[in-house]
Amino acid sequence: METTSIRVQKSSRLPQELIDLIVDELKEDVTSLRACALTSQCFRRPSQRTLFHCTKLHPLPPDRELEVQSSSNTTDSNSEESRHRPSVCDRLHLLLQSSPHIAPYIRDLRIRDTENEEHPSKSWLTKINSLPLILPLLTQLQRIYIAGSMSESLLDIGKVPEETKKALFMAMRSSKITHIGFQCVQFPNFEELLEAIGKAGWGGSLKNLTLFAVDVAQDEESSDSDDSETKGTVIETKKRVKKLDVVTDTDGRTNAEKSRLSSLALFMGPSLSTALSDWMLGSESSYSLDSLNKFSLVAEMTHELSLAKRVVAASKGSLKEINITIVEGEEDYDDTLDLSAPRVVYFGLDISSSNPYSCQPVLNWWCTSLESSQNCSSQTDSLEVFNIFILTELMDITHFHYTAPGWERLDELLSKRGEGQGDGNEKQVQMNVRLKLLDEEDDDQKEDPVVPPELLDRLRDAFPLMKAKGRLEVSQMTESLFCFLGVYWQ
Repeated sequence: METTSIRVQKSSRLPQELIDLIVDELKEDVTSLRACALTSQCFRRPSQRTLFHCTKLHPLPPDRELEVQSSSNTTDSNSEESRHRPSVCDRLHLLLQSSPHIAPYIRDLRIRDTENEEHPSKSWLTKINSLPLILPLLTQLQRIYIAGSMSESLLDIGKVPEETKKALFMAMRSSKITHIGFQCVQFPNFEELLEAIGKAGWGGSLKNLTLFAVDVAQDEESSDSDDSETKGTVIETKKRVKKLDVVTDTDGRTNAEKSRLSSLALFMGPSLSTALSDWMLGSESSYSLDSLNKFSLVAEMTHELSLAKRVVAASKGSLKEINITIVEGEEDYDDTLDLSAPRVVYFGLDISSSNPYSCQPVLNWWCTSLESSQNCSSQTDSLEVFNIFILTELMDITHFHYTAPGWERLDELLSKRGEGQGDGNEKQVQMNVRLKLLDEEDDDQKEDPVVPPELLDRLRDAFPLMKAKGRLEVSQMTESLFCFLGVYWQ
């Protein structure tokens, strides 16, 4: 009788393929996944695999800090314990020691640190930590993202313990690494930046590189100087690049082993972006851009658009999506960008009430680029979607000049895009205009501000031709802006 009972239990077990499908449906529900991991052996492994696939090492939330501080005020021994309480990183190390089977589940590692002069205890990455012990265990790691804070301060890589820094850079050189991202990070010098990314993705595995709000300490003084000093900084940086070419090439990597990037996102100062592009597009670079599909750039009008042109040229027609956000545009820029290959264009525009017409040079540049691309293209136009993100604060929208000549010119160009090609398969461009209120980034806001409907109607009226053709959509953007700027790990 007992044997029969055992056979019934075994035969009534769900197939593992079905259990995996159930767990996969719960991948966004952390609470349910944790519950599933405690039910049985057949649910535990797939649940843990999903839970730990993307592992975040962040500072402890403020409420947890307050909780520990309040409890530590009871006795001196508790106070001493709070000063040495394990960080999230240390807790992960303890977990991997007790459950080593979890380590291969971690494929995506997201490291965030916050430096704050008023609360130095928040920073954990600049203290002795367990990362050098953790990283060698992550044998299946594919993505590494390191971020500081947009609102407080850049993460200073120079303050990271040497052992931790070496472990991070070594992990990035794994042949399984496909994604590397730095956000709000400052390197001590250009050499150390190249040390981090110059040999990443051994064997050509790296596909996605993001350097967003990345700085170099040596170039800080020159960032606010005049043009002659900036040029001097660029020249000195180029000299360092030439010296480093020999260093980065000693790994014996051939052209066939270079990482053929499919996505590249950049946001940095003019001199640093120039030096980095000189190295990246040079013959000794570890990367090839001839398979680049996505390119994102946050730029100042007159300094960095030449970088976009060089990247587009290096992509050799493979580029399918381009995203350029121009922070300042008070001066016209004569050079244009080849937009004949991309199918999707993202155009970010920062407007300000202090100078309502500051967007005119930016609009002129986009319109001229669209015209020259259409005139010079020998093949069928590829553009399908033209997205505009207008970055502003709620109070500045009323000062926005919807009737500026640049908007009229853009409306006319996009409405005619694809017409007259004579192949019977003309592509008509869809235009999406989205208002992103920067007020949403204010932590003191109790509720997210909403754009009044009449203001959205005024924006629709700025593009009468596209509106009449039914190819215009205007709305408020509520999701995070970072994911459209190449910061995919937000």
